[in-house]
Amino acid sequence: MSEALLDLNEAAALLGYSVSGLRKLVSRREVRFFQARPHAPIKFRRAWLDDFIDSNSIEPGAPPVIAKRKKPKREPFESRFGLDPSLLDI
Repeated sequence: MSEALLDLNEAAALLGYSVSGLRKLVSRREVRFFQARPHAPIKFRRAWLDDFIDSNSIEPGAPPVIAKRKKPKREPFESRFGLDPSLLDI
């Protein structure tokens, strides 16, 4: 017995993604999908979506994977009018 294929809306709802978010995963080939020909509807098997969930799940107590990017520290800027001679190579 064959498994029914899910369309993009159903798969996005199952994963908790927006349709555009799931399209990004598809375009980056991060989730397995089926498309009969270019511009045909994208379809998914439930097992493929379960595999995606399993491969992106984090065990309890595991260290965080995503680190926040630190903003570079900027030097204070003094606004000046006119030409700054220190910028010239004289």
